[in-house]
Amino acid sequence: MAISLFTSFSGGLNLRDKADVVDNSEAIDLLNVTFTERGAVKQRDGYTDLTASDLTNRVDSLGTFATTSGTRHLIAGCGTRLEAITTSGTVAASQTGLAGGPYTFARFAAPTTELTYCANGTDTIQKWNGAAWTSGAATATVNGVAAGAMPKGAAICVTPNTNRLVATAYGTGTTSGPGGTTSNPSRVHFSNVGAPETWETDGSSGRGANFIDLTPGDGEQIMACVAWRELVFVFKESKYFVFYGESTQSNGTPLFNYRAVSSGVGLAGKLAVTVSRDGVYFMSRQGVYLTTGGDPILISDKVKPVWDQNPEVYFQSSPLNLAQIALCRLAWHNEQVFVSYPSGVATANDRTLVYDTAHKWWTLWDIPASALVSFQRADQPELHFGYSSGNKRIGRINSSATNDLGSTAITSRWQSGWGDYGTPLLKTIRETKVWGTGAFTIYFSTDYNRASVSTAVVLGQAAIWPTSGTWAAWLSGLNNLWPGTSGQVTQALVRDAVRGTVFSTKFTNSATTPSWSVHRVARHLREGNTGFAQR
Repeated sequence: MAISLFTSFSGGLNLRDKADVVDNSEAIDLLNVTFTERGAVKQRDGYTDLTASDLTNRVDSLGTFATTSGTRHLIAGCGTRLEAITTSGTVAASQTGLAGGPYTFARFAAPTTELTYCANGTDTIQKWNGAAWTSGAATATVNGVAAGAMPKGAAICVTPNTNRLVATAYGTGTTSGPGGTTSNPSRVHFSNVGAPETWETDGSSGRGANFIDLTPGDGEQIMACVAWRELVFVFKESKYFVFYGESTQSNGTPLFNYRAVSSGVGLAGKLAVTVSRDGVYFMSRQGVYLTTGGDPILISDKVKPVWDQNPEVYFQSSPLNLAQIALCRLAWHNEQVFVSYPSGVATANDRTLVYDTAHKWWTLWDIPASALVSFQRADQPELHFGYSSGNKRIGRINSSATNDLGSTAITSRWQSGWGDYGTPLLKTIRETKVWGTGAFTIYFSTDYNRASVSTAVVLGQAAIWPTSGTWAAWLSGLNNLWPGTSGQVTQALVRDAVRGTVFSTKFTNSATTPSWSVHRVARHLREGNTGFAQR
């Protein structure tokens, strides 16, 4: 008899390698699971509504606002509206009559100023100060003239060291610069130092022209800009640019120092980028990359078939709908990167890839996220997201929720690759012991067949018994029932035969309890044996 131990399930999803060569800790298919630091696989937490009633429009983008006094708001881009939403999920104030999203957001801070700016590429930049949308849109001083218009860039951020507001991504607009000045798809404007509403565009009076054109005429538009540490990243469709500081020209005007990273890898969607502790993650048409200012590093290699459109037949979800790639959204929360995308022929995001930056695994969830952001609603930051389908609300991943929206069961599964346990001979799984919690169904498939033998397993879940009846009554002989009217207890031992050369194991959720986890599996194998025990 041979014993095969599975002590870790935390290798994550592997769609790159053939199903019979993936590591024992990896999955060839999974949904709505996550992993512990010690290698267990478990069902993800559920989500609940933050906003108790529908918003006027569906959310397409999310940002945050915070003050040192403790005021915190979610800023939601909702098509033609911007909504400032409190931590309790109510709308504090709305800005209406806009051209439409999606929006990008930039928090600006100074000793007496705490603001969030919002940009969509068509309207002038809007401003939220924690109490009101300032006259609908912020006004600017442009080339020394007050009461001018803010830029109409679709992408904004703030330079970390000099506290300048950056505005770019003008698309086809030719007069979208500050005060209606000239713009083009490759232009980046910088505000004055510490003055997000003061801009110089003509170089008059020695003030300088605080803008730069990045490889104009290359047939590409600027898609996004973000700040990380001391750097600012500006993305085009097949390249990006890293601004690393400023110097002063002989005439006293600023010079913005940058380098181009022309690796053929750029940004696929305007909101498919996020900033993390360890760098900038972004999605191209080839996958998800990480950069700290140098060449990009592909981190999505193990799930690349999602972009290549060719996962193996065992993968039950669908790859990315490339025709709707502009809908993709990225966010960083709790040391993890979230990549929401429309799968198959979907026209709204219905799948979210999750990458753990510390442990390097991928998993897949089915949360319908039209936008995502990490937001500290209470004591700890939580992942918040707009619903891409269903109610026009904002939800949050809730660590105490075992289902979605209070009543919807979470469909979860994890399937191993195919393995022969070190011997190519025909063999029988005689006994399998599973350590874990909750109720789940375990499936055994043999010899690359998708059909399987299944067994329901319940571990440590006395709550599944009916509520009537007591142990005292049974022990005293008053009836012949276990606690509960059905007279049954959960099966802890079943016998079945699973025989083959290679095996694949799958765990799925059960209707018995709302959540489950598996920590460890031990299998006893014997050539020529005819049965096995499942505990």
